[in-house]
Amino acid sequence: MKNISFVTGLILLVILSGSLSLYAQSDSFTVLAVGGNVSFTKAGSSAWKHLNTGDQLSGDFKIKIDKNSYAGLIYSNGRAFELNKPGVYESKWLRNSISNNTSSGKKFAEFVLNEITKKIVNTKQMKVTGAVVRERMNDIPVGIPPSTYLLDSVVVFSWYPVDSCSYYTFKLINGDNKTVYLKRVQDTTISINFNSLQINDDSYKWLIINYDKPEQMSDTNYIFKFTSSKAEAIKDSIEKLNEMIGNQAAALNQIILASFYQRNNLNINALEAYRMAVKLAPKVKAYKIRYNEFVKSMGLDRMVE
Repeated sequence: MKNISFVTGLILLVILSGSLSLYAQSDSFTVLAVGGNVSFTKAGSSAWKHLNTGDQLSGDFKIKIDKNSYAGLIYSNGRAFELNKPGVYESKWLRNSISNNTSSGKKFAEFVLNEITKKIVNTKQMKVTGAVVRERMNDIPVGIPPSTYLLDSVVVFSWYPVDSCSYYTFKLINGDNKTVYLKRVQDTTISINFNSLQINDDSYKWLIINYDKPEQMSDTNYIFKFTSSKAEAIKDSIEKLNEMIGNQAAALNQIILASFYQRNNLNINALEAYRMAVKLAPKVKAYKIRYNEFVKSMGLDRMVE
């Protein structure tokens, strides 16, 4: 059986509100991303045309996936899936693989087509640019988003090494500007378990300091925690989303997760999901551009690919 990864379900009903206009036509497939050589032909035609991001396919058609190629699509009922094995896929077979539309599917489709599809489609004319590293003389650049909300108690803080530094001081400050954790480290990462520290503030600041030259340091970075009710609502949505996605080892699924995390300012989670999407589908330009747009928006210019 051809390898096809399905993404189904309801996203952000707890978190998002407001109405969104459906981008796709009824009973149509919208192309979210293409990598390699992917072509299609319509019923009654013998000509194969290159499939592009943003194309919409309706009626009877066939999609041909060449070796080392990829297509990510979403159906108008909210079902998203990937074609990543060589072969010819007929529209009839694709539709038979998709269950009947539901109201929740429509809402899911509206979210994906507005939150994800339009952004990906807009990358068609963009180029993947190299990193532009902007550093001030005394900066120690960090390796995670400088501002993020947390759901987990364990956070891995990271930063980039600087030539003049053998040891670093990691400093964690609470909302009352009181230092609650201070440690000298030689590595460029440190894992902090907030539960073990027995601190429960709503926000924290953190920075990295050159141990021998304290005038050299990172910018001040921020960690925020949700209220208990908001955290539970988001965790519930993530749990449902993971159940609906099923196969998370798919690049398109990771893009959807990343968009969810980013929308809710879970920027560390979003970074991990975007990275995974690029790793799983390295030939897909649209995913790499989405990743680059995100890291640039976080000021993490070193990470641009």
